[in-house]
Amino acid sequence: MRIGVVFRAVPVLLVLLSAAGAQAQLRDWQAYPSLREVVGVAASGEAVWAATGGGVYAFRPGTGEVTRYTPVQGLHGVETAAIAYDDAGDAVWVGYTDGVLDRLDVATGAVTSFFDIARADQYADRAVRRLRVQDGTLYVATAFGLVVFDPARGEVRETYARLGDLDPATPVNDALEAPLPDGRPGLWVATVDGVAYASLDAPNLQQPSAWTLDSAGPTTSDCLAFFDGAVYACAAAGAERRQADGTWSQVLFWGVAGRDLAVDGDYLYSVVQNRLIRLAAGGGRRVFDPGDYPLMTSVALGPDGQAWVGSEVGGLLRLPPLGPENGGEVRIEPEQVVVPDGPFNNAVRALAVRDDVLWTSHDRIQNAIGIGRSAASRLDETGWTLFVEGEADVPEARLISASLGPDGTFYAASQGDGLLAVSPDGDALTYDAENATLLEATGTDLVDLGDAVVDAAGRLWVTNRFSPLPLHVRAPEGAWTGLPLPSTVPNSVDLVEMVIDPFDQKWFTARRNTGNQGAGVVALSTGADPFSAADDVAVHIDQVGTNGTGLPSEDVTALALDGQGRLWIGTARGLAIIFSPGAVLGGDAALATPQWARTADGADYLLRDLAVNDFAVDPAGQLWIGSTTGAWRLNADGDAVELQLTTENSPLFSDNVVAVEVDPVTGRVYFATDRGLLSAAGEATAPSPTVRDLAVAPSPYRPAQHSRGVLISGLVAETTVYVLTPDGRRIAALDARGGSVRWDGRDERTGELVTSGVYLVAAVAADGEATAHGKVAVIR
Repeated sequence: MRIGVVFRAVPVLLVLLSAAGAQAQLRDWQAYPSLREVVGVAASGEAVWAATGGGVYAFRPGTGEVTRYTPVQGLHGVETAAIAYDDAGDAVWVGYTDGVLDRLDVATGAVTSFFDIARADQYADRAVRRLRVQDGTLYVATAFGLVVFDPARGEVRETYARLGDLDPATPVNDALEAPLPDGRPGLWVATVDGVAYASLDAPNLQQPSAWTLDSAGPTTSDCLAFFDGAVYACAAAGAERRQADGTWSQVLFWGVAGRDLAVDGDYLYSVVQNRLIRLAAGGGRRVFDPGDYPLMTSVALGPDGQAWVGSEVGGLLRLPPLGPENGGEVRIEPEQVVVPDGPFNNAVRALAVRDDVLWTSHDRIQNAIGIGRSAASRLDETGWTLFVEGEADVPEARLISASLGPDGTFYAASQGDGLLAVSPDGDALTYDAENATLLEATGTDLVDLGDAVVDAAGRLWVTNRFSPLPLHVRAPEGAWTGLPLPSTVPNSVDLVEMVIDPFDQKWFTARRNTGNQGAGVVALSTGADPFSAADDVAVHIDQVGTNGTGLPSEDVTALALDGQGRLWIGTARGLAIIFSPGAVLGGDAALATPQWARTADGADYLLRDLAVNDFAVDPAGQLWIGSTTGAWRLNADGDAVELQLTTENSPLFSDNVVAVEVDPVTGRVYFATDRGLLSAAGEATAPSPTVRDLAVAPSPYRPAQHSRGVLISGLVAETTVYVLTPDGRRIAALDARGGSVRWDGRDERTGELVTSGVYLVAAVAADGEATAHGKVAVIR
């Protein structure tokens, strides 16, 4: 079958993108997956492979080396579902919940994706549930049946979606080649409705009559193995063995279903949630309790000859030698726990970055047995440092915001348990109703916050939802004050996210305190005395417009102030701009009326109906937007889309970009998707504080090879860059607001690419005094 790509439909937005802008790419992508959630393990000749909720990694016991694989390295996705090793092809196969298969070449790291199963749109659910390689065949257990895949040819051989008396498209959880009761070669499947088998000698296994439902077997089964001359199947309460007379006997009895089975010579290993059970040929049994590492999902025998277990919350565990065949239940400690360096989990809600230090706030993920912890993660030159509830003074509730004070202290508001503050030295402290003026939501014991931001004077401002004092301020010396809102803001409105403008006015996204519906924007001046409400003034903006004036939607989701002093308002239905935020509480009120963003010619609304999640402004004043349909970058004027990133044209893990942040010095852009975190090098860097020689790259510039033009860096603020011929004739003039600008290699007079030669570059600051030079060779 032909192998190709899958095209995804996206909503039509009222904006025209140039072909170059739609396909433009960032460079130097880096992925930061959390790899502690292991869903499957496999072993090759030198490594143990783990499939996780953040991609795949290989651990080599002999060297301790960890190799990560994500979409940056070519994987189809990060939320893996199954993994298997193919010894004949020296390849690792990875399956996903959308039906895609990846083949990862162990020797080279090259990845090839196969979309045949994903394209089978006659089935609503095409998820891969388990992979098994036997005798040159890759068996793919899916949500609609069993797919027989040829790993050498890279194509589907057959699909078995009707298995005897089972309903058509019954989900299959595992498949196994093993002898039938009469000794013939057979194919067994574990399904959600029991175990079935067929003869491999049958002329057509696509016929339902070729299959027999083993009615005496487990009523539902997740996994299979052939051991000690018999078929074993995971069952609802452990595992069962098929006896020679056709009956099934319980060989492992536990209160939960078996998750995985693995055979190693005279031993069968079974994983049942929080125990590893080993059966010996002939009947010996031993139960191993790894203690602090519950939710075990899978087991494999590694190249070191030891048992490796995957844990849904604890990573990859190497178990010690397991001793004699019998011995009841014993407590063991893993000899090694492998959790590659990374953030705490992939549910990143908010980002903050400064001085090459990245902070992330995480959602609290609940798993099968309710284990879930909130956390913040910090990335610096030493790697990742985790601040986890239960291990440090971190709120129990999920963290939903991220900001940095001028001293480098990190703040994160929680949705129910107060405010996390982490000092630059790593000391974590939670502020709540006991050590601050923060209040519990009426009728509850929840301290529900929305945001925390430090102003230019070093005062910390915190929004406190469902509270009679919805805003709190902590003075630089540490004293807290709770403030009510002016009467111009309805009591039904809560303050959530916050930005502070150059006039020291606070701007908030607002939501109704009943139903949590959007309630527009609130602007607040805290007057001459920030610690008193007596001189506070506020205005509530919730008018939804229909003709380009007013809010696109009351559901306001993000705010940002750009380099021109404009306030950007992101909503569930597009963008609006307040061009003069300083006029909102005085002066000409019309200047503070939200206007829908428009294209440069004013003919269209820019990104109308875009569902905005977050904003960030880069050093060149360009606006980055995180949305439900990818990431977008607008030009510094805010009237054109320069770049759109999706899973189709970038390594983004998901099109739902929940947060975006830009390093104000390096310009590196960080994207938190709902499946994990990535970054890419941005072209906009902070202006140089002093005049220095310009960096011009690439040089030589070959237009046929370098489609993105020439990047000129090392500029001071507000610079005009001139490209000149050696005799001084002007080729191009480029306005730069940040530390870099890009020339497209064209003569501004003709629009044509320049001829081969050496061109001079001169950068002149706005005051006309600071000048820097460089040059670039062009080869056509």
